[in-house]
Amino acid sequence: MSWKTGLAALMALACLAAALGLAVQHPLGAGPAVAGVLTVSLLARYFWILWPAWMLALLPLAAGAPWTGWLWLGEWDLWVLASAAGGYAAISGPHRQPLPAVQPPWRRELRWRSAAWVSGLALLVSLCLAAELGIQDAGGWALGLYDTPHEPGMALRSVKAALAMGLMLPLWLRSARRAPQALTPALLLGVGALAALSAAGVLIEHLRYQGWQLSALDYELSGAYWEAHFGAAVAPAMLVLCLPFAVLAVMRRRSPLGFVVSSGALILSLLALLALWSAKVGLALVASSGLMAYLSWRQRQMLRSGVSDPASSWFPGKVPTDADRPASRGPAFAALALLCLLGGAVAWRLQPLGGSRAVWGIAVVVMLLMLQPGPSAQATQKQRGLSFALGGLVALALVGLTLLIAEGLPRVSYLAFALASGLSLLLARWTRRGQAPWNSPLADALRAMVWLWALGLVAVMSWTWAGEAVWAWAWWPLLVLALAWPLSQDRSLGGAFIDLGWRSRLAGVMALLLGAAALSFAAPGGGMGALARWGESHWPKRLQHWGEALDVLEHRQAWGFGVGAGRFAALYQANAPLDMQPPDYRWRHAPDGPLLRLAAGTHSLAASEWLRLNQHIAAAPPDLRLRLQARAAEPVSLRAEVCQKHLFEPIACRSQDFALATSAQGWRTFDLPLGGSGELERSGPWSPGLVFSLALTQPGQRVDLRALSLQGRDGVELLRNGDLAQDLAHWFPSAHRNPWPWQLQSLPLHVLLEQGAVGLALGAWLLTLALARLGFGSARLHPLAPALAASLLGFAVLGLTETLVDSGRVAFLALTLLALGLGLRATPPVQPAPAPAL
Repeated sequence: MSWKTGLAALMALACLAAALGLAVQHPLGAGPAVAGVLTVSLLARYFWILWPAWMLALLPLAAGAPWTGWLWLGEWDLWVLASAAGGYAAISGPHRQPLPAVQPPWRRELRWRSAAWVSGLALLVSLCLAAELGIQDAGGWALGLYDTPHEPGMALRSVKAALAMGLMLPLWLRSARRAPQALTPALLLGVGALAALSAAGVLIEHLRYQGWQLSALDYELSGAYWEAHFGAAVAPAMLVLCLPFAVLAVMRRRSPLGFVVSSGALILSLLALLALWSAKVGLALVASSGLMAYLSWRQRQMLRSGVSDPASSWFPGKVPTDADRPASRGPAFAALALLCLLGGAVAWRLQPLGGSRAVWGIAVVVMLLMLQPGPSAQATQKQRGLSFALGGLVALALVGLTLLIAEGLPRVSYLAFALASGLSLLLARWTRRGQAPWNSPLADALRAMVWLWALGLVAVMSWTWAGEAVWAWAWWPLLVLALAWPLSQDRSLGGAFIDLGWRSRLAGVMALLLGAAALSFAAPGGGMGALARWGESHWPKRLQHWGEALDVLEHRQAWGFGVGAGRFAALYQANAPLDMQPPDYRWRHAPDGPLLRLAAGTHSLAASEWLRLNQHIAAAPPDLRLRLQARAAEPVSLRAEVCQKHLFEPIACRSQDFALATSAQGWRTFDLPLGGSGELERSGPWSPGLVFSLALTQPGQRVDLRALSLQGRDGVELLRNGDLAQDLAHWFPSAHRNPWPWQLQSLPLHVLLEQGAVGLALGAWLLTLALARLGFGSARLHPLAPALAASLLGFAVLGLTETLVDSGRVAFLALTLLALGLGLRATPPVQPAPAPAL
């Protein structure tokens, strides 16, 4: 055994021991946690070539803090340690099959120059120094599993992403040395899957709590990213980082199935970003997409001009050369764009009365038209006109019949629209096959009839919602759109459109779906205006907040190396005026047992700004009663809630305000009725979750609580760790509408505060170096270069007004992409072996 193999074995054992040590203390049960650690380790051990990239895809699943109560620790730590254990075990062996040969340096796509190594190590040293300063400022290395934002564990929360990156870096390098052909595709799939899962989490929460419409409800989404509990834009940051990879996958996929799957991930990501929309997200997307478009165009031009395609052509979808350039499709693309614009104009006209049903209905109708084939070969121009007229007459009769039925059964119009849409797709598919009798003038009339029926049903669906006013509003836009059918089917005017390939048609469909979502959100009554107004109202407070942080640096003379990691919350509380103290919570072990100390802020806060201690519960039976023991210097006002919610905004609640006549002399027991008739009971896995919350409602109040119990009529205990014997296990804080005591709301200022000017300069230098390499250096021809540069730039722009890196998962992904930007290079092309001399 070589010293490298022995060191790898020791690393594997150390990582596995650390992962299992945390798993056996997991608040939700040691058994599942240990099983998960062992499973991940085995997968990383036997699929080590792909695992360093694929581990990114499942980051959204490491999100158990609202159920466990862990803040600075979490499932993400178990995930990284288990992955590292498996990866280092793969290095140490034994191996059942021969390992891939080590590739020569010129074929390795991942290599760091000395400048990148030195700068990266300097940044790691800066982070470790910040962690040490933060821990010492918090009282030393007395770490607890459930440390609050004021305690030493939070210092490690801020820097462990960099430590995890350093732990995984040798495994990335080994994959690049042994299997370079798998690195780029695995990265694309891993980050693309991460985008899809992150977006799915946001959209599932949206569907469960808001329904289908992207409306103006004052509800903030977090998806799988619980780190938003104190106001961080974690979900938007993950999607901004991942979105360029989803776009690149769509650009590179050549098979219909791959294109559809990649397009689905992209659509999910964009819909989720619409649901999370804000001005800062929009600015980050504009900067990111602009840079990616420019770099992709320049890369393509360089490759077309004769520069050899790099060895990264292992990446699916080779960039075409001049010989592969297709004939001009300008007229076809112009026809596609005009059809999209026409559909958008009609949808905008119908939206004020028809709402989202009109917008989505028009999008589906235009999509059906895009997917239609041309007319039958034997049809003359006169027959095409007659088929349209005949189809229109029959469609008008069907619309009238549906309207009569919908007067008594309004939902029939939706069923009829679904039926017409499905029939239109089937007829288009059968006609494309060219089989009789579907390739005939009569079949053309049938296709026109079904499509026009679907178009008329959009008006019927709007009428069931808004009444008779729809007819005067909708008749002429729908008539204009109806004329698109004969134009698209005419061989002289619609010939260019008929010649479109499947990729162009599917791209048009994707644009339509995204346009419909954006229109629903941006139109009057949509959510974009409400979110924009909410963001604008925070700017004065944000500027004041940043100034206060700079005053702290000046007061402590910590400009060089900062005040220490994880210390912002404590510094904010220490420097706030007495009449502006923030709310707080702590766990304490008193001589007579553990207790929870809860303090309200000393200034008035809205109900959405209160600090709440939450616990997810399984049920809300009738006649709920809360029992607790309390101790305080004066009477306090306590709010107890049982709500249907994810993390923040409730959609239905059972709440009561209680005046607790307490005394500082001793504990008093209270039996507080919450009531209820079981109306909040969960009815299935898709029903909203149930959360029990406690909060102080009046400024300046403080109370000690213990022996908490929540039961219904059946006497079943609903709270876990109500006696607080397990510290704050299962208790989770939230105050997302009052982020100022916990978030600095600026990435550059956050780095400056924690690491000083040295850390900020190192971070800015590494980001600049990565962007320079991806745009102008040795990585500019790599297939991932445009997406990597766009991700890093979008993250930096969003970070101007958000902290971001205090979320371990976001920081880990950002550092991973930064490391790739510093190390990826477009390796020379693989030359074929020369023919033997005769």
